[in-house]
Amino acid sequence: MSMRRASLLMWVGLWAAPLAWAAQHMAGVMLGLAQCSPNGRRWEIPLATWAALFAGVAALIAIAGIVAAIVAFRETRELSEAGPPGSRIHFLAAMALAVGPLFLAIIILNGLGASLVDTCRPA
Repeated sequence: MSMRRASLLMWVGLWAAPLAWAAQHMAGVMLGLAQCSPNGRRWEIPLATWAALFAGVAALIAIAGIVAAIVAFRETRELSEAGPPGSRIHFLAAMALAVGPLFLAIIILNGLGASLVDTCRPA
């Protein structure tokens, strides 16, 4: 594998899950605000359906990022003791392997929470 491909996979692995969660969370907040507005009540926006869809798409993106990090980590294993850029790619791929599953869990929990909790209840 070339260093350029390994570097690309490493960056995808590092940023896919956090960015997928951020997009899912922002979409969920905006959808919740739209559902609870007077116009949203008239439109009857199905929050649970949309939240599940956003969570599913975000989870698939996060899983793709984890797979990319695994490939980058395995392909640069022999370069872990060498100098940069190989050791840097290997290290950041390891960080992606630590962060990716955590964000995947957050995506799943965020999707479940948005699907199961009534958001229009007054505080």
